[in-house]
Amino acid sequence: MTARTVLRNEWRLLMADRPLRIALGLFGLLLVYALANGVVWTRFQERTVEAARAGNVERTQALEQELADIEAGAEPASRFSDPRLPNVLGGARGRHTAVLTPGPLTALTVGQSDLLPYYYDVNIYT
Repeated sequence: MTARTVLRNEWRLLMADRPLRIALGLFGLLLVYALANGVVWTRFQERTVEAARAGNVERTQALEQELADIEAGAEPASRFSDPRLPNVLGGARGRHTAVLTPGPLTALTVGQSDLLPYYYDVNIYT
């Protein structure tokens, strides 16, 4: 007996079992649903990463503008929020959001992405 004959016989036996066909069809539907859900989650992650990056740029530009205004002679809004101070620049106002961009197989991952963060605000207090 060749391997081809054995495989053909096994396939014939599997196809004769009706509940198995139903289970395989249901498994296929669940697989399609899982892939669609993974693609939606990946798009959500990509939008969140872009928003975090845009927030980084906006915060940096606001600090640069405030520093330029102070250098031109303006007074800081408060002496406790003066961007020339290291605790202000390294604190919440000067935070940087570190992001982990979705990888090529993110749509196939299960479970960890909703528990472990893929972005985090980094400052001197973290």
